Amino acid sequence: MMRKRWVPALILSVPVITALLLAVHIDRPLQIIFRYTIVPIQAWIFHSKERINTSTADTSVEYVTELEEENTQLKIENAQLRTFVQESGLLEEQIQFLSLNNFRSLYARIISRTLEGERDAFVLNRGSIDGVQEGLAVITASGVCIGVIDVVNDTTSTVRLLSDSNTQLSAVVQNGQKSQGIVTGSHQLSLEMTYIPLTDQVDVGNTVITSGVDALIPRGLVIGSVSSVSKNNNELFQSATLEPLFLPQQLSILSIVLP
Repeated sequence: MMRKRWVPALILSVPVITALLLAVHIDRPLQIIFRYTIVPIQAWIFHSKERINTSTADTSVEYVTELEEENTQLKIENAQLRTFVQESGLLEEQIQFLSLNNFRSLYARIISRTLEGERDAFVLNRGSIDGVQEGLAVITASGVCIGVIDVVNDTTSTVRLLSDSNTQLSAVVQNGQKSQGIVTGSHQLSLEMTYIPLTDQVDVGNTVITSGVDALIPRGLVIGSVSSVSKNNNELFQSATLEPLFLPQQLSILSIVLP
């Protein structure tokens, strides 16, 4: 019991003794104690805190970086999945169209594009080893003719689009006279059909299809629709501007119509 009574008294005496030492300027021992005990402890606590803060910051940066990488990977996988689903749907449409019209074909994927007005073309991942040859028609999923094969290599081929200024394709207007003419490219924005007999009635909205005159291109492939007609009674022929029924930038899977 006596020992327990001395504990509070001893604790209370510490500040009193410290005050007396300071009052009589006997503070040297306290400075020594402070320097060699309290200061090192403070320094250790400060540096430990700095290390913890640095470690926490590094961990946060690494975590954020990992999340960004995972997010990027998910976006890539999502885009690939959407592409696969889209191309699968396009391929199914093409199979149905070709089957209904008894066309033999070979599906192909666009691997590069050149859209410069003077030269509008796609490079496809099919070549001579797949049976591709110059002069074959290339169509979209819905059967719209977009151009003709003009260069063939072993494993690739180039389709010159109808919008190319060098393209010429025999065509027929679906009107009362089944008017024939030649379709050529016109600065990528439209097509021009020329050599239409002057006396034939051609109206805006008429559909234009392939005529079957070209050796390797079957009749009936849709080319476009008439958007305007130019007629001069002093000439033998009239012409029509056609609106193509495809957007080159949106195409990915095509079919090459085989003979």
